[in-house]
Amino acid sequence: MTTFILTLSALMVISSMYVLIPLINQLSMVFQASTYLTASVNSVFSLFYAIGFLFFGPLSERYGKKRVIVFGMFSLAIVTCIAGFSNSIECLIVCRAFQGFVAASFAPAAFAYVFDCFPSEKRMVAMTWITTGFLAAGIIGQIMSSLLIQIFSWQYIFWIFALFYSVLSLMNQQELSSNAVVRQADGEGTVRIVRRLVQNPSLLKAYIIGFTLLLSYVALYSSIGNYLSSVLKFSSHEIFNIRAIGIIGMLGSLLVRPLTQKYHFSKIVALGISIMMISVIIPIIMTTKGAIIFSLVCFVAGIAITIPCLISLIGQLAGNDSGLAVTGYTFITFVGASVGPLVANVGEFKLVAILLVSILCIALGSILNIRKTELQ
Repeated sequence: MTTFILTLSALMVISSMYVLIPLINQLSMVFQASTYLTASVNSVFSLFYAIGFLFFGPLSERYGKKRVIVFGMFSLAIVTCIAGFSNSIECLIVCRAFQGFVAASFAPAAFAYVFDCFPSEKRMVAMTWITTGFLAAGIIGQIMSSLLIQIFSWQYIFWIFALFYSVLSLMNQQELSSNAVVRQADGEGTVRIVRRLVQNPSLLKAYIIGFTLLLSYVALYSSIGNYLSSVLKFSSHEIFNIRAIGIIGMLGSLLVRPLTQKYHFSKIVALGISIMMISVIIPIIMTTKGAIIFSLVCFVAGIAITIPCLISLIGQLAGNDSGLAVTGYTFITFVGASVGPLVANVGEFKLVAILLVSILCIALGSILNIRKTELQ
């Protein structure tokens, strides 16, 4: 039950990042603002979401994972509700900044909670499902807002999500254990831990890999949407369906547990990155609808395999400092996600795809280097 609640929480929290994507044009008309300014409601969420990791990660180490998760979810409910009362685009942007910052309380605390409270044989399963929730949010969040906007005005999307967060806050309060490790460290202690982490060459290579994952995910989905629309002349409905079908790739997460029983985390990460690379190459060679759908499904499967194993590898490399190490991973990963749209706009799709293959080659080289020289 705990894994289910954490996964549902992950899905709903990250969905906030994506719910406004289908509403950009409508919000531009409502607030009589430019599309560029309106689009910043998503960018500012991502930026403050990444910044929030640096705050809530150490906070969860000091005051407890459960307390941070419950308090963060309740605060997110309040801020999300307030966002629904925005009467200008500037007000909405400010609310989204606060929303992103508070939403960042969940991921580092949840991953650290799993490391502290789950036995080793169940830890990977929980990590896999939570990661699946994060990835699925990119698609499900858009589907939810697209359906809700057909029934309600845009404000109700925020109010309905606020209700979800309130319920999830109570569910986490009821279900989570208070026995997670709490480290009463002062600020100097935290600095000392961070210094030790950045001096770990294996960990730095793992962070390089983490930076590339959501960067590739966001860049591929963004650029392929423009490619399908402008070059292949697919309708917006067809493009949405193609993106949604990619969620089938989440089933790749079911392979994680049997793979970890036979192979080391580093080998599985290398496998996942290789699948992602091949998936990006396919649309360069074949431009049929079927080939593109197949490539997206395989890409999502590759990233669904890679992320939970990379997080577990980072926890293993960091030892007793796993909580802050995972916090650093989540921060770097979402910094990568914020760079994704920039990569997506460097040129036409094939150029973006070649660039992504190059970036993933760096990630593959990093994991192979860890596996050969530094893992025991």
